[in-house]
Parts: sequence; structure tokens; C-alpha cells
Amino acid sequence: MPVRHPQAILNKEQVLSACRLALDGLKDRDDLASCRLAIQPILTEALACGTEMIHNRFMLNAGSTAALKERSWLVDQVIKLTMQVGRECVKAKKNFMAILATGGYGRHELFFHSDIDILLLVRPVAEQNDDAPLVLDDTTRNLVDFVLYLLW
Repeated sequence: MPVRHPQAILNKEQVLSACRLALDGLKDRDDLASCRLAIQPILTEALACGTEMIHNRFMLNAGSTAALKERSWLVDQVIKLTMQVGRECVKAKKNFMAILATGGYGRHELFFHSDIDILLLVRPVAEQNDDAPLVLDDTTRNLVDFVLYLLW
């Protein structure tokens, strides 16, 4: 079942533009903490406004199945935007991390106040022995920190 009127729930281009504009206003774009603080209110507002739109549709008897799928779609988009802006901020030149939805979110059954369960898959620096701790390069570690901080 496709999401009905996704632009009414979240205008991805507008949110991405707002994030980039906020980052352009920073003195030091290499300071990842400042980057996160600049875009956090934008992403938080986008998620809140989209959730309110979905909730209002639900209350008007649009159907619970539609609301669950729309909420999952909204969170997908916010996570994708977070990853996109995060990659730009940490200057990641390659794709070395994937985020997978699990649980109810992974089944497209995300209720309004449900936890958002995700799994991060990252590529280690080199082959490692099973007993050794995972070693990540600085770019990967910075992107993981950037994304998790904003999604937490």
C-alpha cells in the first residue's frame, strides 16, 4: 500500500535545503557537534509535523493500516535525510554504512509512540579475528556518532 500524498507529510527537498542552509551559516563546518546542533531542530520539526499530519488523518478515520505505513515512511525519510546530511558533514566519499529497520518499524507497522528499532551495518577497516573488537576508521565512526546522536 503506497503512502498517500507523501509531500503533504514531508517535503524532503525543503527539509534538506533547510539543513544545508543551517550548515552554510556555521563558522566551522568541520565541528560535527555544531553541525548536529544546527540541523537537529529542523529534523525534529519535520518529524513532529509529519507525525501530526498522520495522526490527524488517523483521527479522521483514514485507517490504522495507512497510519502505520505512513509513520514508517516518515521515519524512513528522516533517517535518509540524516544519513545524507551526515555524509556531507563528515565528508564521506563512499558508502560504508547501512541502516536497517527492524521490529515493527521494519514491518512498516510503526505506531505513534513506538521505539524505532534499527540495525547499523558498517564495514570494518580490515579483516578481524572474531575475538577482537570492531575497528572503524575515523570517517565511519564520525558518521555513526553523527547519525545516532540525531536519531536518539
